[in-house]
Amino acid sequence: MRLADVALSRLPVGPGPCGTSKPVQVDDTGKAVVQIDRGGEVRLSLSDKRFGDLDGDGNDEMAVRVACSYEGGNLVFGIAFLVFASTGQDVRRIGLVDVQEDQDVQRRGRVEDIVFKPGEVVTDERWFAPEDANCCPSTYMTTTWKLENGLLVSQPRQ
Repeated sequence: MRLADVALSRLPVGPGPCGTSKPVQVDDTGKAVVQIDRGGEVRLSLSDKRFGDLDGDGNDEMAVRVACSYEGGNLVFGIAFLVFASTGQDVRRIGLVDVQEDQDVQRRGRVEDIVFKPGEVVTDERWFAPEDANCCPSTYMTTTWKLENGLLVSQPRQ
């Protein structure tokens, strides 16, 4: 199965994005309203598919950008990537690639970019410094996620 042909609504988003511990089901446009564990509802939106052969099998894995914002507002408080692999006719989630610093939900950092490399993905993250406005994180970090036993695992920074 070519992941590029899979409808967003067929992706096993699972728990985790936007601070929810419950599985998420998006509609055909890649959107859902979800209850978060800290209370309240948020809008989750999938977009921006990226592809690369992570495991060297000749088939591309796919990363999909996930953005989170409060219902009724337009401030995006989280940007991450979900990474999927195809196994026959099934699609499985192999990672939620998110910022690696636990910050206040309204000042949560963002994964701005993801790059596939053999056996790993590398992310560019932006984090908030104390003096930053809520719109504009100014600190840059890079995180490497290695494929271990079929799942992406973040690596310690050197």
